[in-house]
Amino acid sequence: MGKTRPSSRGLESASFARAEERYRGMLGELDSPPPAFCCRAQALFEEIRNGVSSPKTRIKTWVAALILSLCSLPALLRAKVNTFQTVHYLIDIRNSTGIYDRRSSYVLEVLPASETLNFFHVHKPRNIFSSWSKRDNAVYFESLWKVVEPFWPKSDHIEESVYKTVDPLVQRHILRAKNSERQTQFWQWLFRWLGIKRMVALDDSRHTGELRMACKREGIETAAYMHARFNKYHVGLSEPCFDKYLVWAPIWKDQLEHLNSDYKNSKIIVSGHPRLSINGFARSSGTPIRILWLGESNIDYNELNPFADALNEMEEVEVFFRGKKGEANEGNTPWKASKGWASDDSPDFLRSLGDNKITLVLGTHSTALLESWLVGVPALMLNSSYDYAWHLVEEGLIPGCFNPEELNDKIRKITFWSTNEIQRRREMIWGAN
Repeated sequence: MGKTRPSSRGLESASFARAEERYRGMLGELDSPPPAFCCRAQALFEEIRNGVSSPKTRIKTWVAALILSLCSLPALLRAKVNTFQTVHYLIDIRNSTGIYDRRSSYVLEVLPASETLNFFHVHKPRNIFSSWSKRDNAVYFESLWKVVEPFWPKSDHIEESVYKTVDPLVQRHILRAKNSERQTQFWQWLFRWLGIKRMVALDDSRHTGELRMACKREGIETAAYMHARFNKYHVGLSEPCFDKYLVWAPIWKDQLEHLNSDYKNSKIIVSGHPRLSINGFARSSGTPIRILWLGESNIDYNELNPFADALNEMEEVEVFFRGKKGEANEGNTPWKASKGWASDDSPDFLRSLGDNKITLVLGTHSTALLESWLVGVPALMLNSSYDYAWHLVEEGLIPGCFNPEELNDKIRKITFWSTNEIQRRREMIWGAN
């Protein structure tokens, strides 16, 4: 922790730590933010970190929204006739062999999609039409709002002149908050018309804000479940709070209360990881040392070349590359330094660790760097300018590698850890379950 991390080597985005500091400073400038200001807090945070992105083509986007809205109408009418009382927020993404997001599978087992009205956020539009007719009660709610938006009454809740002196990014966000207010009012009307009593949601910090706000105003119970790790940079989860929250381990209960002390009034249930039923240690010992390198989004692989080169220079080491499911590099090693590595195409990450006799997992920020410990396979986090998860190293939960020069020693040291040491670190992350 006393070392200074190397400077960024390729990404222009601000670090998460600096972006969070600026975000908190901006909030401090506002004596009384608009009611819907929090709905798109994650968008403001990302603009602070990455800058303002260019808007998409309006006509093309609106036509696509119109098509998806028409596809959603049968589900809305069916929900009204059948008096469905539960909305389930899901993400439309192809990351499994099934038709639903694998991260929601453990909830869908006890809350079947056929029994709820399912609000989908679209990950990639081209994925929709291959399976949309197979999904139960699908509503593409963002498209529905895009079609309704031009005809919905303007909101008079926000007086822009009050915020003339704040940061330009905040002024821009005030305009976004005006849209969030109108959208919230639309969901309030729709939920009343449908008779919705509860909303269950995958804990997406980006696209659920207006839905949560509408539920809060209408007295509709909200419940969230974890789909991946989160931390203090997920500012979109801070407000409005979910009434109930299913988390995998005590560390995420603490994170929620750090995001917003009001979560102490919510019912937070520590369930253990959905895959906790997998027993035993999958870790392989001895030689060769088998390394699994995780493919991850938002990473400049050229920046990681020196780590890959250092790995290739090690003796008695075999490397597997596992592409991130649903991403463009899925199943492909994405840069020259990885030439000659084996590819891990298994649909089941934890099972693949045992099947491939993996000794150690490498990555920069993936949830899998925590999950591997469930089956006794340690993980090592590589330092990069994408510092989203580096706090786990600073908190002592995961070992970290600051630079390529120390990679060999770090890997050799971890491979000699005893089973008791790995179990101790596993419990630091996941508790004694």
